[in-house]
Amino acid sequence: MAKYGIKMPPFAAVFDRVLVYPIDSADQPTSTAGGLIVPEMMRKKAGAQMGVVVSAGVQAIEQLGSHGIAIGDIVLMARFSEYARAYFDLDGRPHQVFIIQAGEIVASADLKVEFDEGELWYEMGTDGRVQVHERERIDPPRVDIGEGI
Repeated sequence: MAKYGIKMPPFAAVFDRVLVYPIDSADQPTSTAGGLIVPEMMRKKAGAQMGVVVSAGVQAIEQLGSHGIAIGDIVLMARFSEYARAYFDLDGRPHQVFIIQAGEIVASADLKVEFDEGELWYEMGTDGRVQVHERERIDPPRVDIGEGI
């Protein structure tokens, strides 16, 4: 959160609500990993729906935590929130957060990185629910097919 200069709001989320600090389009990457340039219009559109989770109510923490999302993660919202709340930090600078329901978070950039690195995995519990678990990446041992021939 320090990367984006986020100052915590003087209020906290309750129930199933989540406070998301919007990420400005200037903070979005200007090109993809493959070298394609992302147009400014596309960055603005994406930036309007991306943000950092700064607070969550108890029900939201349970719901997001079961999906591997935590406070401080960069997330994508399902739609541009209609309810935004402005506040001032101690230095008098204005800030804004979007107040959304936990179910309106549809993706997480941090979660994708953790899955790609093998730090998280899905597992179906005995009750039939799918859960996200943390683990060390364990690769199967390499077997040389030519051994013992």
